[in-house]
Amino acid sequence: MLNPDNPVVRLCGEGMAAEAQGRPAEARTLFERAWQAATDDYEACVAAHYLARHQPTPEDTLHWNQVCLERADRVAGFHASLHATLARAHGGPTCARCACCCPPTTATWAPTPTRSGW
Repeated sequence: MLNPDNPVVRLCGEGMAAEAQGRPAEARTLFERAWQAATDDYEACVAAHYLARHQPTPEDTLHWNQVCLERADRVAGFHASLHATLARAHGGPTCARCACCCPPTTATWAPTPTRSGW
């Protein structure tokens, strides 16, 4: 459960409001501040999740989703949503790593490596 009194959650909430109001640069700044304010894996996972949404390249988006996944390994409750987000960063509808929580929607999709390999 997200605690609205948590400073990182509050910054991410403000970032989501900025997104909804069409202010993506402000949203990204708020998410970066949340990342800098994170003091544990839970907070870092939340901040990285939102930072991933505001990256200029697919590779950068994938990087932040992978950071989020690494932190999520230590925090319960993030994996299903995160694997779906990672799959989209790879260009697919689902996550090939985690068919149990993200069943495939197409039989032909396969992950595409980025310039850095994955």
